[in-house]
Amino acid sequence: MDITTATADAVTKAMVDAGESLSSLSEKAGLAYTTLQNKTKGTRPFTVKELGSIADALGVSVFDLIAVPAKDAA
Repeated sequence: MDITTATADAVTKAMVDAGESLSSLSEKAGLAYTTLQNKTKGTRPFTVKELGSIADALGVSVFDLIAVPAKDAA
């Protein structure tokens, strides 16, 4: 798993934990629905600014949304 996918998973988990839908989060964070949809699928990376807006909208720390993927066993 790469950092883009891991961060997308962390954002999705925080959104679900907060009881928000993709639509409501996009509105609260000031992001276009399709942008947020693509980024939570892991197809595009989040910017720091986007993560800050999402964190504010969800009432969490931006650090809760940044996921570092586990390294594959060698």
